[in-house]
Amino acid sequence: MNKAYDRIEWGFIEGMMKKLNFCDTWIAWIMDCISSVSFNIQLSGRKIAQIKPQRDLRQGDPLSPYLFILASEVFSSMLSIHAKHGNFRGINITRGGSMLTHCLFADDTIIFMQAEAQNCRLFMEILREYCKCSGQRVNYDKSSLFFSPNR
Repeated sequence: MNKAYDRIEWGFIEGMMKKLNFCDTWIAWIMDCISSVSFNIQLSGRKIAQIKPQRDLRQGDPLSPYLFILASEVFSSMLSIHAKHGNFRGINITRGGSMLTHCLFADDTIIFMQAEAQNCRLFMEILREYCKCSGQRVNYDKSSLFFSPNR
């Protein structure tokens, strides 16, 4: 994802916590923590403006990695639900073994899927929907695609 922490929409975080049945008081505390930030712009030691962001998780804030992981869980769930219903086909690590569709680590994601046009279209649809809801954007400059000759 491109500037992953900088793009997370606060409404997405709030909605995600509600969907996961977090207590309303807890959600209010978290939202206060992430939305109470403001930045002052100074020129020659004099404050000339104040900026109040509308989104992002601050890097270095101890809460941010946990919220980002929860947000990533939405993407993970979207892939898992489609795989469970047989719409999205991952890869089998062993014959008859479990299917692997994705692996997440911090703000990096590895997708494993069978190289079929239907799979690719569904994956792009899932990715677009996640980005639209969360505010995330794919960093195509840092993305790669690999194909295996194995079937």
